[in-house]
Amino acid sequence: MTYLLDFVQKPKTSKLKVIITARDYVKQQVIQRLDNSRYKEVIIDRLQDKDIEAIILNALPNLQYHSDIKGRIIDLAKGNARVALMATYSVTPDSETNYLSSPVLLYEKYFKKIADELEAFSKPITLKTLAIVSFFGVLDRSNVDLSKVLSQEFDIDWGELWETIIALHNHEVLDLYSNEVVKVSDQVLATYAFYKCFIDTKSSLIDYGQWLSTFIKDYPHKVKSSLVDINNTFNYDHIKDLVLPHLENILVNTKEREALYSFYSIFWFYKGYDTLAYIRQWIKELPIDGKDGELTFSYNHNDHTRPSKYFELLVPFWGHSNELLKPSLELGIDLVSKQNNRIPEFLKFINDYFSYRLSDVKQGYQRQRILLDVLLNEKRSSLHEEVADGTFLNIAETLLGWRFTEYGPSKGLTFHVTNFHLYNSPDLLELRSRILKNFIELFEYSIEQSNKILEKIIYPGVDIDKNIYKSELPIYQSLITEKLSIELYNHCKFVKRLAKKIFPDRSDIPTEWKSFIDSEIMKLTKFLKTEFDDSKGKSWKEREQEKREIIRRAILSKEWYEIELLLLSVDSLYKQQIGRSRWQVDYAISEIFIAISKKSKTDIDKALRMFFSKKLSLPLQPRVLNFILNDGSLSGKEIAFIINEFDFEAKPFWTLALLNALPEDQVDLDFVKMLVQVFRQANGNLPFHRMADYVKFDQAFGVYKKDKPGLGLDDHNIISYLTQLLLERQDKQSIDLGFHFCQECAQYLTNHVHLLKQAYILLKTNDIHFDYDGKELEAVLDLDPNFFIVYLEQKAADTNFLLFKLEDFKLSHIWSLPNYEDIVNNAINIIIAKTPIFSNWEHPSVALFTFENPSDELLIKAHNFINDFIKHHYLERQHIMMIMNVVLHRFSDQFVKYLEQFLRLNKDVEVFKSLHFDKGGIYTGSRVPKIQRVIELCTDILMMIKSLPDVLDYIDHIKYLDQYIGWLQKDIKDEQKREFQETYE
Repeated sequence: MTYLLDFVQKPKTSKLKVIITARDYVKQQVIQRLDNSRYKEVIIDRLQDKDIEAIILNALPNLQYHSDIKGRIIDLAKGNARVALMATYSVTPDSETNYLSSPVLLYEKYFKKIADELEAFSKPITLKTLAIVSFFGVLDRSNVDLSKVLSQEFDIDWGELWETIIALHNHEVLDLYSNEVVKVSDQVLATYAFYKCFIDTKSSLIDYGQWLSTFIKDYPHKVKSSLVDINNTFNYDHIKDLVLPHLENILVNTKEREALYSFYSIFWFYKGYDTLAYIRQWIKELPIDGKDGELTFSYNHNDHTRPSKYFELLVPFWGHSNELLKPSLELGIDLVSKQNNRIPEFLKFINDYFSYRLSDVKQGYQRQRILLDVLLNEKRSSLHEEVADGTFLNIAETLLGWRFTEYGPSKGLTFHVTNFHLYNSPDLLELRSRILKNFIELFEYSIEQSNKILEKIIYPGVDIDKNIYKSELPIYQSLITEKLSIELYNHCKFVKRLAKKIFPDRSDIPTEWKSFIDSEIMKLTKFLKTEFDDSKGKSWKEREQEKREIIRRAILSKEWYEIELLLLSVDSLYKQQIGRSRWQVDYAISEIFIAISKKSKTDIDKALRMFFSKKLSLPLQPRVLNFILNDGSLSGKEIAFIINEFDFEAKPFWTLALLNALPEDQVDLDFVKMLVQVFRQANGNLPFHRMADYVKFDQAFGVYKKDKPGLGLDDHNIISYLTQLLLERQDKQSIDLGFHFCQECAQYLTNHVHLLKQAYILLKTNDIHFDYDGKELEAVLDLDPNFFIVYLEQKAADTNFLLFKLEDFKLSHIWSLPNYEDIVNNAINIIIAKTPIFSNWEHPSVALFTFENPSDELLIKAHNFINDFIKHHYLERQHIMMIMNVVLHRFSDQFVKYLEQFLRLNKDVEVFKSLHFDKGGIYTGSRVPKIQRVIELCTDILMMIKSLPDVLDYIDHIKYLDQYIGWLQKDIKDEQKREFQETYE
């Protein structure tokens, strides 16, 4: 390469383009050689499944109509374009052999082409080598233990093995890194070699049973993954016949329960009956762990939950519609019947495994049919039947959906996700019919779950073929007439929405359905809700205003007894609401009260009494009080009288809501007393947005102070006193001072700065995200520039380290204070004392130098400070380590400059060795570029040191840097080796 580059770089008149191909693991070496050359890097990725799909469709376009054949070819190809085309051409009518039905022949033909080209394949050791590398995936030459095992158990010479590996690498059959680590390059060859060397009785060179016995304990994942690979490639039945004799021999000598568990966890798909018998025996030995009362059939939807031990042996059977599916489901019911606490786990994996897959659609939903057979025919005991019925209702909600997502399979760093919709078919209609009919029979079993199923029927995920609903009309007719009630909102809503789907023009709607659609509860709902859809083009605001006017007119025309009945009806409706529907009614409820206040003082008095006496359980928004007070329907005194007439849990809430809404001209001494009492006695968060809103009570508070001469309130205003009351409470974690407290209230706390500081500390302690922009701290610092130091001292007083993150603070305002240098210095001393620097991660002190959009003046201050800091602390190791950490993380382009300043003042090589030249932190991708940047920095530092006066005083520094660069270069090599191993697919 050196000669070629020299030739290219010589002056010439002609143009020459050189193309260099390099594997990932030697790319960095090539880049280093091209350092002084112009080049463009083009990354050629390994062929993915989508690439193979494009290749075979280009060769045989009609495959786009045969997804099963196309998928099988992609699976067999394993990223190999040659094999993909061989398989593709074999499915054409004029082909002699269809390789999809005989994949062994396909691989043999491919292998023969390679073997004819490479003399190495004439030796048995070549096949053994490929098979062994295929099994382990990645093989390390330094693995002495493995070399001994191969030699002692299989008479395989480690040296000969690696000679063969190098030879295969030279032919690009294997990938080799630095003659140290090898991995598979051609997965097709690797799979075929494993099959021929271990499994095929005609050609096997290594006894597979002995291989399993040797490696199953230490390499269970390798055993399973390699077996699954050849099983999926060469067909289940064929591989099973060849592997079973080996498994039987192993099983004979396996007696202990844990050993059997490990065996079945790997080979369950070949030893299905034995595995289920093993699980059944485990279930029999479990203690009964049931609970009295009705069972609860619900679970948390969590895709990252793994099945528990033993249960994980059972659930894989649910993915296959064979003869073992039924007994495996029955065992699952046995398990949860014996131990009810396993119901959530059981339901989670029932839903995971029986949610539709693409294969289910092609196979006529056979798995789901078997599931229903088991659940709907369970009669072994009343408990078994209860479990089956609850499970049916839970899975029915899933199976009545229409849009589904299938995950997998995963290959290397890729993860396949397929979204698909069902389509109208006789098989699907039959399955849905069965589900719906049995749903009707079990409707009363769980009202909550039945409501969810009703919702899923209407909203299955996407719009479905309307003909499906029409074909199911007789079933829905039975459901409506036998199970639904016109007095229940959810039932009426279901009928109305179903009618819209089946009878879009509202013609031919059955009479029974109309009684639901036009029921009183639906009329009331229409009266209360603002419709989202508007054919007249009105905005949401206009529709709300229109609804408000409808409510106002309706209330205005009613007598009190009619209003009372309306409120009771709304209350009943609200109790039936769930989710978003409640929110829609919430707004209308408050509008009704507002309309009542506009109609009559007497009526709003009665309505509020109904609410505060708990005759109504519906929610009321505090804004209602604002309207009542602003309209003059009731005065603050009158509302307070009503509230005080009753004892109820939310009394402090509504008292404060009244005080928040109270106009300033109605404030008097009684309301001040009421406000003080609420702040003094209430527990939990108080419902106010801004403390500054209570300034309206300050004038009356002056009268209050005169009435309470012994309380020491002379220098208080209402804001400072309320703040003090809150801060005196014991339940510190529940204290909330409203929005922008420090910014808005600092002006009222100039005589009580200690309260402002206490408040900031409390708010920051309760919420780390408090003061996200630093404005609250800025308000405190303007009254007490040294507050941040006091805060640090207080937080650090009783601990050996800082218990909070300084990066949660915005501290740039400190640099605008007159004594910023003293503040930063003192802060650094406190931080170092509690958090000494010991790593290359960003030190907490860096927060002091973290600026958003800094001005030139601010940057000058920071650099001057660093410069002075080094001058004053060059003999203190921790301080120098800290300030260089700051420079590295915030002013990295100045690192060499400040390091030179330090070295001129302190030549102690041990202090120099304690400095870090790379940034710690979380990273993604390759570490090689990161390490290379550190090498470049160290090189710059080395050049700087060599330019210093009295360079002989720095010999040890130079030696250390040379050694450190050597370590980094070794790190690059190790990292490239690790990346080489991790990229194995």
